Amino acid sequence: MQAPILILGASGKIGGAIAKSIAKTNTVILQGNRNKSSLKILCKKIGNKCLGVFSADLSNEIEAKRIFKEIENKYKKLSGIIFSIATPFPHKLSFRTKWNIFNEQIETQIKAFHFSVTSAIPLLEKNKKARILVVSTEYVLGEPPTKIAPYVVAKSALTSYAKILSQELISKGIKVHIMAPGLIQSKLTKGLPKKYLEILREEMPEKKLTSLQDISDVATLLMSNKGDVLYGNIIPVTRSKRK
Repeated sequence: MQAPILILGASGKIGGAIAKSIAKTNTVILQGNRNKSSLKILCKKIGNKCLGVFSADLSNEIEAKRIFKEIENKYKKLSGIIFSIATPFPHKLSFRTKWNIFNEQIETQIKAFHFSVTSAIPLLEKNKKARILVVSTEYVLGEPPTKIAPYVVAKSALTSYAKILSQELISKGIKVHIMAPGLIQSKLTKGLPKKYLEILREEMPEKKLTSLQDISDVATLLMSNKGDVLYGNIIPVTRSKRK
């Protein structure tokens, strides 16, 4: 039986959509930071392909080590992890944003990813083929909009980390994929004016924003044999104009 795939950030819209898509072909384990009840609801919807849920703040090294130890004791190994963690932030001009907002984004992205990866590698190495998928953002490509500097800075650093990691882990049989989704309506965008989203949608060639289906379809591909050739590259998943 194939080892499960761990979805980090499954309580978010993107993480949840990916979890449901991945569960069509593979067993999954769900992780969230605080709201364990929402994870249990999602797990119930997925059915017998969802093996369990875990709640932990992965930017805390002790908590990160704890849940991976629990996973190892219960499931022995993993065939993949998907990092789709995010936290809301105020949409302000960069020079009007307090440093603690930048730091919170950095901890949510880089610190949590570092502790997760270092704890997960021994479980991934037990497979002949294992994969790590990092959910970044299309704003690491091209010119990002204003008022989201903390998010883009953290995602840019996360993306660079993942690109380096893809070179370091290939000899262990672990392929690292990076996905750069376009803007979707979620908790992260609730601070943006509705008019802005309408204008953005109208500027799209197809007059619509990136969908959760778009993202989950590409994520499922990247976590399969067919997507392995794309490892280490930033794969855009966006309805916006190509630059």
